[in-house]
Amino acid sequence: MPSSVTGITQISIITEAKPILRESIILGLLMILKSLSALLHAFFMPSHVRLAAAYFGLKEFRRGESTLRSMLDLFPNRSEPLNYLGELHLSQHHYKDAIEMFEHAFEMKEHKAVAYIDPLLNKGRTLFQWKHDVGSAKACYMEAFYYDPDTLAATAMISELHLECGDLDKAASKIWWRSLEIGANRSW
Repeated sequence: MPSSVTGITQISIITEAKPILRESIILGLLMILKSLSALLHAFFMPSHVRLAAAYFGLKEFRRGESTLRSMLDLFPNRSEPLNYLGELHLSQHHYKDAIEMFEHAFEMKEHKAVAYIDPLLNKGRTLFQWKHDVGSAKACYMEAFYYDPDTLAATAMISELHLECGDLDKAASKIWWRSLEIGANRSW
């Protein structure tokens, strides 16, 4: 077949082929597409996260952790897999392991133009849940503000901390005023 055959011509060759040959050609093309899809899927982080989450939902924590650990090999320069592992350890009340993962994830910020603050927020939450250390938790949240002054997540977590400590007025005013400030600074 000459190399100048266009895609439309190729499709017409397939449609004009005998049914058994047409079926074989289509199956072959599907197998190629499936292989390409699997290859792309292997390098798409959200698919791994969804798989790990499915395992967690089924209470198969070891398989979920294994999936997350495989992400460390696939995405060695990304901090998200470490953060997800930290969240897994936190959900299992393995606080020391969680803190270690969050710290390691945040250390990777030097590799990014914008700091990924989720590990800081999670570290603060872990310190509060584990040791009821309000000061350290708040320090983590304030550090998150340093890297991302417009973060509503840190604002919400500081407010939650005030609620946990029984300071409803401070919690409400903090989230209200900070939300107004952030909203005023954003260009819609």
